Amino acid sequence: MKKGFPIVISCFLLAACSQSTVSHTTPSNVSNSNQQVPNNPSNNQVEGYIYQVSKEVLFLQFTNTNGNLDGSFYERWEDSNNQFKTADIPLTGQIAGNTISITMKASGKTYTGKFSNEEIDLAVPRTDGTVSNIEFKPGTLNDFNTAVSQIQASVSNDQQAAQQAQQNANLNNQLSSLEDQVNKEMQSIQNGEQYLQNDVQKTGNFISTEEKDLARVAQAEQKVMNEPPGPQAGSDAGSVGSDAGSVGSDDDSIQSDDAQFQSDVQTLQNNLTSFDNDFASMNSTASQLGETLPENLPKQSDVYQIGNKVQSVITSTQNAMNGYIAKSKQMVNSANSFADKVQKHVGN
Repeated sequence: MKKGFPIVISCFLLAACSQSTVSHTTPSNVSNSNQQVPNNPSNNQVEGYIYQVSKEVLFLQFTNTNGNLDGSFYERWEDSNNQFKTADIPLTGQIAGNTISITMKASGKTYTGKFSNEEIDLAVPRTDGTVSNIEFKPGTLNDFNTAVSQIQASVSNDQQAAQQAQQNANLNNQLSSLEDQVNKEMQSIQNGEQYLQNDVQKTGNFISTEEKDLARVAQAEQKVMNEPPGPQAGSDAGSVGSDAGSVGSDDDSIQSDDAQFQSDVQTLQNNLTSFDNDFASMNSTASQLGETLPENLPKQSDVYQIGNKVQSVITSTQNAMNGYIAKSKQMVNSANSFADKVQKHVGN
C-alpha cells in the first residue's frame, strides 16, 4: 500500500477541504471548531477504521446490516492557513465479499475498494488522472481523539511559528528602515553643523560691510566737524545721517541672520535627538532578532562623539554669533552718535 500521502488527502473524499483539487458540494457540517469526539459516540472503544497522516486524521464508522452500510465519516485536519478544520459526513455503502463501496451523502460520490477485518483500501481518483489508495486500519474513537489532540497541538505550534515569523518579518522591515534612517540622520547632522558655520561666516561678511559703512560715517563726520556751520556743512551732515542709516541696515541684516542661525540650531538639536532615539531603537530591534548590525553603522562610542561634536559646534558658533551681534550694536551706537554730533554742529 502507498504511504505518506499529501496532507488532507481526504479532500478527494470530502467536500470540505480548502486544499481540495476537485470540485464537490460543500457539506453543511464543516467547521473550524475544536471538535474532537464525533457527535454520536457511545464510548471511546467504538470500533471503526482510521487513517492518519501528519496533520490529518479520518475515522470511518458504520454498521453492516446484511451487506448494507450506514454510518459516518469524520475528518479533522490543519489547513494551509494553520486553522483546525472538522467535517462529519454521513455515508451509506455496500459490502460484497471483499469488495466495499462507500457513498458520501453530502456529495453523492461513491468510492470503491477492498475490505477485510484488518483494513479498508479505498481507491481515490486524483485530478492528475492517477488513482491513490487510502489505507484505513482498525481503530477506536480513542485512537481518533488521540490523533485529533496531536493535530490540535500541531495547529497551535504552527500558529505560534507563523506569528513569530510574521513578527520577525515586521522587525526585519523595521530594522532595515531604522538603519536607513540612522544613516540619513548622521548626514543631516553633518549638514546642520555646516549650516551653523555658514550662518556665522555670512554674518561675519555683514560685519565687514558694517565696519566699512561705519568708517565712512566717521570720515564724513570729521569732514563736517572741520567745516564752519552753514549750507555746505548742513548738506554734509545729511550725508552722515544717510551713512549712519546704512550701518543700521547692516545691523538689521545681522539680526535676520541670527534668527536663521537660531532656527538652524534648533533643527540640528532635533536631528540629534532623532538620531539618538533611532539609534537606540535600531539596537533594540537588532537584539530582538539576534542580529549583528553592519560595520558601516555607528557604534555607541560614535554616538557619544557625534553628540559631543554637535554641542561643541553649537557652542562655538553661538559664541561667535553673540560676538558679532554685540559688535554690530556698538557700531550702530557709534554711527548714531556721529550723526547726532554733526547735527548739533550745524545747529539742527
